[in-house]
Amino acid sequence: MRKIILFGSGHLGKEALRLLGNNNVAFFCDNNQSGRFIEGKKVISYSELLKIHNDYIIVVSVNEHNTDSIITQLEESGIEKYVPYLGIKGKHTILWNMKNVLEFLDNPENIYKAQKNYYKNSSTFFIFQRIVCL
Repeated sequence: MRKIILFGSGHLGKEALRLLGNNNVAFFCDNNQSGRFIEGKKVISYSELLKIHNDYIIVVSVNEHNTDSIITQLEESGIEKYVPYLGIKGKHTILWNMKNVLEFLDNPENIYKAQKNYYKNSSTFFIFQRIVCL
């Protein structure tokens, strides 16, 4: 399995690190904290992420508001393979252990499922759905 980069080094990033396991996470990426170490992991810059992203699974591990802006940032740079942590958080993290979540992330089909699950459960989806239905 490829190592993981957690995009976001705050509360949800640390929660994701605990869930996914220290040995499975290579780095944090953060637009505001690069160059530091958090929980023993180097925090890389976005420009560093752009150079190495193909070799890692990117898990966007921030709150809902920031998830939307980071997804936009990734997609505007041509990165479409990312997993919103909020798309796997919930029933998966409650019912699954670390091995289950890692197996989920290792399956390329699940990237789309996690993205779809995030939008299905986010307020962004509900706002969009209300606008489309009006």
